[in-house]
Amino acid sequence: MYLATLALCAVAVLVLGWLWARSRSQSAVGPLLKVRDRSPKGVPAWAAFMEPGEYRAFTEAVELALVDRELEAAGHAGVVAVALPDGPPLQLGLQNLAQQCAQVPRDRWATIIGDHVDTLLRAEVETNAVDRTDFEAVKPLLKVRLYPSEAVEDSDANTVVLARPGEGLVGVLVYDLPNTVASVPREESVVWGRSEPELLALGLENLAAEPPPDREDVEVERGVVLRIFSGPSFFVSSHLLRLERLLPQKLEYGALVCAPTRHLLLVHTIRDSRVLMAINAMIPQSYVHHQRGPGSLSPNVYWWQAGRLIHLPTSVERDAVKFTPPPEFVERVMEPMAAQI
Repeated sequence: MYLATLALCAVAVLVLGWLWARSRSQSAVGPLLKVRDRSPKGVPAWAAFMEPGEYRAFTEAVELALVDRELEAAGHAGVVAVALPDGPPLQLGLQNLAQQCAQVPRDRWATIIGDHVDTLLRAEVETNAVDRTDFEAVKPLLKVRLYPSEAVEDSDANTVVLARPGEGLVGVLVYDLPNTVASVPREESVVWGRSEPELLALGLENLAAEPPPDREDVEVERGVVLRIFSGPSFFVSSHLLRLERLLPQKLEYGALVCAPTRHLLLVHTIRDSRVLMAINAMIPQSYVHHQRGPGSLSPNVYWWQAGRLIHLPTSVERDAVKFTPPPEFVERVMEPMAAQI
């Protein structure tokens, strides 16, 4: 009888194990590990900052979080599409989440990932609760947020209201809700009877009305000062689109600026020949912060001149930092600076 009971228990355990595995396969994230775009370490390019073991642990934690919430999903190129009962799938970006996890002990990953998924689910309910046909109701919610240009694929560019301030960056009109930020579909904005430039200008006005990000001036080289704007808001780097309000003084030669993450903005006002020292300091700073995240935007260094953003091509290699100035920057900044020496 005892052996028979043990046998029955063993069968029960096997059945339960099979059911659990089956539920995981039905709700599991799709081909997170089966991607073509891999870094030399064998992990996807979007997770190049992780070692293979870390990456496997991260994807397993994401899968478990979705299974625990009985959510079905499929993953592709760093994004997980989570099926919802009503409406389109919920898009769960993995890079920012992985960057957050990579900066804390592994035993905290499950909590961070679970909280993130729960926040997205609550945000979906919150977004649907807004009457987006009423312009006066949504007007205070409109802002412009910077995203990396690859976040808005060519197929999506016609579905949102956006501006292209500089190479590698897009400014997207969004709803800034208490627990989420959601892009404004162009089809919704059409019914408001406002032009896209007008809506983008309104989004920047609402951004300017918010408390400014924290500011710190840091001397990175002798006489070379970086003005660092930072904070927890997703809109810190978006202040790049209104830089003239953060730097109200007249700038004859403009400024250097980097927006490596959504939480960080680096600025150097150009005054003398030490501009080259500033560029040399900003390139690795921007590169490192962009790699670490979270909220990576662009490692690019830009020249801001009277509201224009001009990309200054740079690269970080093993033994050197390279800078290739465009002709306009040479003519309007470097040559006058050389004449002053």
